Amino acid sequence: GPYVVDISRLCNAMQRDRQTLERFRVNRRRMAMQAAGPYWGADTNVKEIPVNLMSLYVSIVGKTLIPKAPRVLYSVFDRAAKPTIRTMQDWSNREIVRTGLEAIFQNAVVDALYCMGIMKVGIATPADAVVSGWGLGAGQPYLDCVDLDDFGFDTRARKWRDCRYMFHDVRMPKDAVVAWLGSKAKKLPADDELRHNEQGDERIDMLGKGLVGDQEDVEDMVTLREVYWARDREILCFPR
Repeated sequence: GPYVVDISRLCNAMQRDRQTLERFRVNRRRMAMQAAGPYWGADTNVKEIPVNLMSLYVSIVGKTLIPKAPRVLYSVFDRAAKPTIRTMQDWSNREIVRTGLEAIFQNAVVDALYCMGIMKVGIATPADAVVSGWGLGAGQPYLDCVDLDDFGFDTRARKWRDCRYMFHDVRMPKDAVVAWLGSKAKKLPADDELRHNEQGDERIDMLGKGLVGDQEDVEDMVTLREVYWARDREILCFPR
């Protein structure tokens, strides 16, 4: 029969993976603090320097590697299919501009300069559409960056292609999750924006915010963990 994932063992493994990645998250945050400088926020704790070479390097190299939006060029041997292929090509290039692919690629490059660039490619769910501010329709293909603070993978694998799973956390409006997953999702407790990861290291998006204590959001939010199970090519989704 089909392989059944042991959720308990998977959760324990993901917890160890997150712990293994803690040192990389901490080092990345230190580099970001250096690049942000002393004026970004009161909690950067960085000495004032005349020229911020790290910030300058990341800005220049990031834009150089992805200077402009990519374009696609389709071709086909069948002459009768050329009008169709040309229409597909024009639509693809318009979608690349509309979805802001250039900025997404640049963000991934900048993330890679600090540690690693992570991108998620898939078909948008209704919850994804809400998170994007309705700039993306449910059922449409999309890609977006995943922050290292939200990411984990099978750290026991020796090669990327051998990873049995990868996962990331995503924070969504509870109403959208209920509409997506059904009435059972109403039992999910609303959570506040996290200041720290599970291991206690401060999240990089807290730089400059100066948040103290629990924060009241404009609507109830819940955090889900999406896991890509490579063996069956399935997406598992459950509360973090």
